[in-house]
Formats: sequence, structure tokens, C-alpha cells
Amino acid sequence: MKIKKLMPMDAESRRLIDWMEKGVYDALQKKYLKTLLFCICEKEEGPMIEEYAFSFSYPNTNGEEVAMNMSRTGSKKNSATFKSNAAEVTPDQMRSSACKMIRTLVSLMRTLDQMPEERTILMKLLYYDDATPEDYEPPFFKGCAENEAVNIWNKNPLKMEVGNVNSKHLVLALKVKSVLDPCDANDANSDDDKMSLGRESDQDDDLSDTETCCTSFLHENVRTV
Repeated sequence: MKIKKLMPMDAESRRLIDWMEKGVYDALQKKYLKTLLFCICEKEEGPMIEEYAFSFSYPNTNGEEVAMNMSRTGSKKNSATFKSNAAEVTPDQMRSSACKMIRTLVSLMRTLDQMPEERTILMKLLYYDDATPEDYEPPFFKGCAENEAVNIWNKNPLKMEVGNVNSKHLVLALKVKSVLDPCDANDANSDDDKMSLGRESDQDDDLSDTETCCTSFLHENVRTV
């Protein structure tokens, strides 16, 4: 499976790689990270264009069942499920699950409208409060108030559950929100689309969870040539 890889060819790509390899990975390795929000917005304060929410959990038992499910929110069409005992998961099974999730994401991206030429990349981290020290901030990140973690949308975004990949060590789930839905105007009255659209304040239940009060963020301006 061929996928594009971000290379440190300029200052912007190097900064983004540093965020991931030195910041996000630090929180992930310590098992503090609950949700990574990769956001694309018109400017730092919003409004939002797209949001990619990567949720992490850390199973404590070797016997936990592994399940991978992919489906569109509000629809049972084109869904796929993979289940196995966590102790029996093989590298090939994990690779297959990851490939299925990536393919679903790529298929979704091909149906959305083009991104604006100028936009801001914003990255936010939500932590498990019961496991994270109060003064902890990973490299390249700084703390922000809980109300700053709420993203502002000009209209209800399309919401998609892309899928998840589970193992006895880590569970990763991905959800996507986007206002670049070309079907939005024509299918506004569709029952299926109504079930797929989220409210502006829908921070995917993360902010209503008492374990996700601690947040961090960074932003970077990006312009396509």
C-alpha cells in the first residue's frame, strides 16, 4: 500500500514533524494522551474547516478482545468488523486493520471539496487527568484553558467515524469532521445525512468527560504554492 510521507524539506514540515515525534509521542509513550485533535481552520481563532480526532486508550489486560469496526456515522452501509483475542493479534492483522482505516480515510478525502489556499494548522492534546501530572506539558506544546479547546464551526460539519485499530497495548480510533462536504446543500433533508452531521458544540463528548480537562495546543500558518 503506497502512502505519502511528510519529509522535513522546509521549516513548516520540520515543525510539524517535531510536534509529532517530540511532543505527541512523549505524551503517548507516558500513556497520558487521550485525544489528539489535528485541526485545520481559516485562522488561529477559527472558524474550523476540518478536524481529525485520534483517540487513544491503553488496555490493562492481555486477554482483552480486539475489535476493529469501520462505518459511516448513522449508516450501516459498507461496514466491516474484525475481532480477535488481544493475545493472538499478529503484526499482519494489525497491518491489515491499519490499511483498512487509511483506505477509508483516503476514500473520504476524495469526496470533499478543495481546501482553501491559506489556512492554519492547529494541534491540541487532551489528557487523562487521573494519570497526568498537573504541570505536565510535552515539548513544543503549551497549556490552555478548557474553553480554548472548544473548536468553533460556522456550520454543522459532516461527521465520519473512519475506524479504529486495537491491540493489547494500544487502542486507536479516528473520527473526522469537515465543512467541505459537496453534498451538504443538496442533501440537507436526507435522514442519513442528518444523522451524520454534528452540532457545533459537539467536541465528540471529550470535553464533557472529566478525564480530558487538561489540554495543549500549537498553531502554524500554511500557504499552498
